[in-house]
Amino acid sequence: MISPDIEYNNYDLNGDFYITDNFVVGATYGVGSLENAGGEADTTNYGLSAEWQFGSMPLSLLAGYQHWELDDIDYETDALTVGVRWNFGGSLIERDRAGVRNTPANLITRYIGF
Repeated sequence: MISPDIEYNNYDLNGDFYITDNFVVGATYGVGSLENAGGEADTTNYGLSAEWQFGSMPLSLLAGYQHWELDDIDYETDALTVGVRWNFGGSLIERDRAGVRNTPANLITRYIGF
């Protein structure tokens, strides 16, 4: 039975490497647990990402790969994302130092890869 009351905890290790102020590659690895009325399962996730911002305009191109799985049952999902982002000033490294580049992910974003 699946209950609407889901408890989800995850611990992530993220790393970004700036090749230039406007080109960054990143990696993430995480472990966690998913608890529901039907039981508990451990989770694992990992991914790679890259973003490049044009020097002459406030647009950047991004791409990423993310894998998420429930370890105790045979269930996993993979997501490949590509996108364009409008940046409201500053380089990627400046935005990262200001704390606006990366945000924590929740269960839904891990599942669908956003």
